[in-house]
Amino acid sequence: MIRTQVVPIVWVVYSIACFYLVRPLRKFSYRALLTILPCMILILAGCHNLPYLHMKSVMIISFYWILTIRLIHLIVLSPEKSPSLRSFAWELLGSFIPIIKCESKHYVIFDLVSGSVKLLLNHWIYRWFLSCEPSDSYARMAMFYVWTCTGTYVIDAQIILVRLVTRDGYTLLPFSNYAFLSKSIREFWGRRYNYFVHKLLKDSVFEPIYRTLSVSSTVAALATFL
Repeated sequence: MIRTQVVPIVWVVYSIACFYLVRPLRKFSYRALLTILPCMILILAGCHNLPYLHMKSVMIISFYWILTIRLIHLIVLSPEKSPSLRSFAWELLGSFIPIIKCESKHYVIFDLVSGSVKLLLNHWIYRWFLSCEPSDSYARMAMFYVWTCTGTYVIDAQIILVRLVTRDGYTLLPFSNYAFLSKSIREFWGRRYNYFVHKLLKDSVFEPIYRTLSVSSTVAALATFL
């Protein structure tokens, strides 16, 4: 098993190797096998012995999951999308730092307050988990969900930094778009909740499968959720 500390370095080396060695392969099945299998191995190696109920663990798992999806997109489904290593690197970085033009109407102080509240709640819930007996109760499941959602204080901090540096010219793609304002389940899942992941899956999985494999939108949507 690869040591956890060197896994990020292996990811970088493997990504470059994918660009030069796997991406040029003509057969779809070869590209898929040589991309997905090593990614699964690296995910297992990178997630080995992660601390239980720690935001660091959530961030690491999310990082590897996003990187895997983007590699499948750029190497397997759309190898022509990034003809140069520079564009390939920018595509990967854009997955983790999705900078967009700032059209927000609220001040940066709103993000500061929001991030601070989330940080306090996240820390309190974490301490609550440590003091409680392990169980599968609905209360514990609900608290775990809230703990996960409040973990987006990291994104709030990044948004504040980008907005301050660019003088409100740019910001980061938010995690959600005021999900509590949803008027229907469809609007909640499709437009407001987990907006970051929704856009990632749409751009990297749904659209490439729909366009490249010439399947129906239903099949592409099913493949996206799988």
